[in-house]
Amino acid sequence: MGIGPLTKQRMAHMYGAELEIWDRFLAGQGGRVKDCQYDVHVGAVRELPPVSTPEDRRLWEALSSKRVDVVCRWDGMLFLVEVKEVQNMSGLGQVLSYVSLWNSEGRIQGKARPLLVCGRLDPDLKGGYVSQSVEVVCV
Repeated sequence: MGIGPLTKQRMAHMYGAELEIWDRFLAGQGGRVKDCQYDVHVGAVRELPPVSTPEDRRLWEALSSKRVDVVCRWDGMLFLVEVKEVQNMSGLGQVLSYVSLWNSEGRIQGKARPLLVCGRLDPDLKGGYVSQSVEVVCV
């Protein structure tokens, strides 16, 4: 089962260098990346402080939820993608947390794998990504 139509929509928090990196990744895949969804929420939203307006609630839910940069199928496999300018430890933690939440939620799309797409590698971090089975593509 697909995860939705291919869309060119980008989430509000992907801009500048990250957007350029993602576009370079897509351009280099020759159509192998399909069914992209952006800014996909996983996990629970934190509880709203007691005094709030409807607008406060909408903003709180949007900002306090965990959002995967991209959910897509790549060569038929489901990936949760974090896009970073430079491979880093926060990217590793984010993508592992997103996959854990996604897989524990029993999503109908199935189990997902972690992927970091970045513009530059940090050689010190290769072992951490490899040991956690996180695929890294540098473009």
